[in-house]
Amino acid sequence: MKKILFYSVLLIFCFTFSANVILCEKLTDTTSVKYIPLSVGNKYIYLVQTIPIPTTSSRMKTTITKDTLIAGKKYFYFSNPPFFSSCWIRYDSLTGCVISYSLTGVCPPYISDKIVDSLTSNINDLCTGCFFSFYNYRKCVDTLNITLFGNYPTKRKSFYHDGMAVGNSIYARNFELFYFSGEEFGGTSYTLIGCMLNGIVYGDTTFTGIVNINSEIPDKFSLHQNYPNPFNPVTKIRFDIAQHTPYPLSRGENVTLIIYDITGREIQTLVNEKLIPGTYEVTFDGSNYTSGVYFYQLRSGDFKEVKRAVLIK
Repeated sequence: MKKILFYSVLLIFCFTFSANVILCEKLTDTTSVKYIPLSVGNKYIYLVQTIPIPTTSSRMKTTITKDTLIAGKKYFYFSNPPFFSSCWIRYDSLTGCVISYSLTGVCPPYISDKIVDSLTSNINDLCTGCFFSFYNYRKCVDTLNITLFGNYPTKRKSFYHDGMAVGNSIYARNFELFYFSGEEFGGTSYTLIGCMLNGIVYGDTTFTGIVNINSEIPDKFSLHQNYPNPFNPVTKIRFDIAQHTPYPLSRGENVTLIIYDITGREIQTLVNEKLIPGTYEVTFDGSNYTSGVYFYQLRSGDFKEVKRAVLIK
């Protein structure tokens, strides 16, 4: 009789505990890890738009550049992500949670090792243990089947974030975070339009061209002379992006680099995306253009500079 009573009480406790609230203390299912495939070298391209009416549109790239062990657990570093900020991220295989860690104390959540989202969540599950910057409330709002990039069927897991601020994040199985919006942070949305995972490219394939050759923050904005110059038919253009504001959490400013012909007609846009401070290099291929003088202009915020390039075939 005592055994029956004990198991009855235990059953009621387990049912009540797991009904609606996820405290990120349960064993993960076998598929939750697929919602955040972490691997050094993985790259992502996001379309950045204002909300609710797109008044500006640009692209932002982020790369998992390195990993490290912290207290025996592996974390991955995102160079310029839309949601995680410049933080280390790991997937906790025991709980099924996405965990962030701040090594420097200058990126959210300011306190090390905090839960971002619980990928084991079902619809209407709350993650009361989750805390990331100003978002201290999580609710899973759907787990629908979707198709990414036109021909990749998968499943998504969507979260509504609330607290001091409001936001939404959506993970796609096998593709990582593919949408995020922060309604109280400039009204900006980030939508995944392409990625390269373990060497395989999905969606947008424009991963070549611009290269971040130095992540040290330059003292000022600068556009360098292309080299070689004159060129035939390929040349490289280097430029420096400084920090627009002293705020250390900046996700970068929109940068454009545009090629013009001698008449001032725009012929090619080499860069149109948000870039974090650093030194970059991009390649201009003049194979489809005639010999002559061309101009290239770098713009970012109030900064604007133009230089001259000569194509000789």
